[in-house]
Order: sequence, then C-alpha cells, then structure tokens
Amino acid sequence: MRQRLEYLFYSRPPNDDSSGERNRRAAQGTGMSDRANVEPPETFDGFQRRLIEIEPHLPKRLRQAAAYALKHPDEFALGTASTLARGADVQASTLVRLAQTLGFAGFSELQELYRSRLRNRWPDYSERLQALQENARDSGDP
Repeated sequence: MRQRLEYLFYSRPPNDDSSGERNRRAAQGTGMSDRANVEPPETFDGFQRRLIEIEPHLPKRLRQAAAYALKHPDEFALGTASTLARGADVQASTLVRLAQTLGFAGFSELQELYRSRLRNRWPDYSERLQALQENARDSGDP
C-alpha cells in the first residue's frame, strides 16, 4: 500500500497544474470564470437594473443578499459586511461573492457605489442653506 501511495505522490510531473485545472473546471459550473469579463456598473441605477436582471438566475443565498441590497440601500451604504449579512440571513462571504458576480473586486467596492448614491442624494450644506433662505423669503420671514 505504501509503495502505491509513494508512486501516486511522486509520479506526478513537477509542472503538473492539476489543482489549477481542477479550480478552473469547478469555476466553469458556477459562472465564476466569467466574472473577469463583467464590468461593474458605474451608476447606482445601472447597478439596480443589472441586479434585477440577474437575480432570478442567482443561487438561493446570492438571491437573498441581492433582495436585501435592493430593499435596504442606506444600510448597505453604511453597515459592515457582517451586520448586513446578518440582516440578509447569509454569510458575509456571500456579500463578497455577490459583489464579485456583479463585476466588483469585492464588497468594499460595491459598498462604495452605495455610498456615492447616498452622497449624491443629499445636497451639500451651501445648497441646503440657500434653500432654507429662499423658503424663508417666500414665507415672508426676514
């Protein structure tokens, strides 16, 4: 038995990349190998459209994460991966896989899209001050 194991262990050529080949074959079944060709959406609206488009084709846990991401965009912008994962009832690694499925390098890059949406949604201080002054003038206040 020992001779058989030694033969199997040592008979493999040194440059045999069987683990890389095994990983490549495993990735083909999951769509992971196609991620390199997917460009991440540049806008939040584009992200939402893509997520809605691919959601029915996602595995169960990724669908759960996607649904949570669509329903809770503010939490997604500000929360930690573990907190969001708990809310979506998935593992934090599922959020990373969701981000990568959509073409992002990882969860942080996806979260930055949510944060930019939040920043762009709210006017800056000077715009809010000007709106308050205009409202005060319209109401007759000095």
